[in-house]
Amino acid sequence: MSKHKRARRPLAAVAAVLAVAASTVTVSVYAYGDEQTSAAAIGGHDDEEHDLLSAKELTLRENRVAAVDKVLQGEATAEAKGASKRIEYAEGKYSETSRTTDRVFVLPVEFGDTVDTTYGGLAGPSHNEIAEPDRSVDTSTVWTEDYSPAYYQRQLFGTASAKTGDTLKSYYLRQSSGAYELTGTVQEWTRVDYSISHYGTDACKKNGASISTYYCNEQLTTDGLNAWYEGRLAAGQTKSEIDKYLASYDKWDRNDFDADGIFNEPDGYLDRVMITFAGESQTNGGGVNGTNAIGAHRGTVSYLQDDADTLGPDNGNLAGGSEVGDSGIWANDYTMTNENRGLGTIAHEYGHDLGLPDLYDTSGGENSTGFWTVMSNGSLLTDDEQLSAHPGDLGAWSKLQLGWLDYETAEAATASTHTLNALSVDSSVKGAEALVVSLPDDANGKARYYIVENRQYVGDDRYLENGPYNLGWASTYPKKKERLSYEEGVMIWYWNTAYANNRTKTNAGYGRILPLDSHAEPALDTTGAVVRNRLQSYDAPFGLKDTTALTFHLGGVEATIPSHEGVAVFDDINGTYHYDTAPYGSSYDADSGTTVTVKQEYRDGRVKIAVGASE
Repeated sequence: MSKHKRARRPLAAVAAVLAVAASTVTVSVYAYGDEQTSAAAIGGHDDEEHDLLSAKELTLRENRVAAVDKVLQGEATAEAKGASKRIEYAEGKYSETSRTTDRVFVLPVEFGDTVDTTYGGLAGPSHNEIAEPDRSVDTSTVWTEDYSPAYYQRQLFGTASAKTGDTLKSYYLRQSSGAYELTGTVQEWTRVDYSISHYGTDACKKNGASISTYYCNEQLTTDGLNAWYEGRLAAGQTKSEIDKYLASYDKWDRNDFDADGIFNEPDGYLDRVMITFAGESQTNGGGVNGTNAIGAHRGTVSYLQDDADTLGPDNGNLAGGSEVGDSGIWANDYTMTNENRGLGTIAHEYGHDLGLPDLYDTSGGENSTGFWTVMSNGSLLTDDEQLSAHPGDLGAWSKLQLGWLDYETAEAATASTHTLNALSVDSSVKGAEALVVSLPDDANGKARYYIVENRQYVGDDRYLENGPYNLGWASTYPKKKERLSYEEGVMIWYWNTAYANNRTKTNAGYGRILPLDSHAEPALDTTGAVVRNRLQSYDAPFGLKDTTALTFHLGGVEATIPSHEGVAVFDDINGTYHYDTAPYGSSYDADSGTTVTVKQEYRDGRVKIAVGASE
């Protein structure tokens, strides 16, 4: 028995109720009866499909990881270059970091009456046709009376206030500590000829052969932008005026296509494109359109495009995609979300456009990232009436990738002491928000790190106190949720560069960046089955205080994970953080002989931690 192991965690429950219902209450680590099993992605699709990247984009993302590793190893530095910084990750090759501003082209698109006979389905929809949910049985569906361009303008580019709520602009200003600002204009609703089934069908075909639904999805970007262009001409604008306007959204060379190390220059493509489609997301059932609806995703028009490397603007940037009308400006990268998306969903998808990957398991399992990051279920943090009301914190690892993290460094198994502010603390508070512990490379020379962060109920982490949720009445009220609480404390994540994703189901329990749970031994339900992983990780933080019990429902039956003593010491030799009984939810560590100890928790939310060697 290791010093951090303890007895299994049975669920305490209302005895009389469980005595009757125990035979019907089961929870599997693999299947949960929960419609919202992933963060803004269609269940069962992998992350290349949800986060549709061209080969160039995939390379760009991995180059960024390599560049950050170079900085952490002391082999490179980030140098300012225009409206961002760059890191030389190889001789004469640069990765961009620390962007300061972007202008986003936002196009709401509704659908026409022409039904594609190949796919069938209903005509439309137009916007504002989503039925108001019955809040007595549906506390999940996002809804407002009028999804006007003004509504989206405020949601995306307005300033957060207690009266009008949060915005995407304000969220990313906070996450970047004031370094990054979004601007843009939401266009008028634009109608395409075809109904939604032409773009959303799960039976998508290309030249008569079945193909991923995302091939049909991405056509909406092309058709929507072309319909907008033709609409501007029909409204009396000149071609010159429209082309000039589009060119104002091309200020950034996303892929440094001319290899000059300068990112802040036009590249012939719209920099950031957001498509909002009328109707509900297939992720949440698709409403009246069901499997003909579209799921929220981030994509590239070139993803499944024939001869993409031969297509592009006249400047020679052949990245694929499609020209917007006859403007000479092209579109490729985009995010696409449903009409009634919550702010958390759009924050998640925009995180992809900034270069961040999904951190939940996209292979059909469920890892332990849970609600700890907006790139997992933290995009779905709830209020009383709807999911995705609040985006959670990006997390230290994602901020590190974007150049937005104030951090200190330490060496494995080497004594050092550090004081950390809360990760989501106000930008006016100076000091480190995280600690990056460099570990020995693995046997194949792959870099490894521990990322240590301090999670407190401040800033965007305040929503951890009652924003996580559970759908505890799946068979009777599938959209009725209960609000839960994640714990405060010191989170320790294992960053293993040997893995390109967090698909613990297909990676035999390993992933790129996974939390190490201070209370890792799995909780069991009354039948002995393992409780789902995103509930298991509610008490993952290390700290000095006892945990708070977690009460929730399983098939309508109340159950409780009881309080446990706080765990102050992480020890990757003597501690146990992975269990075969929860193979995809618990996490392996580096076995480096490193300890991280919570020494003191201050009243202002700071913590003192000590790095040392295992005994």
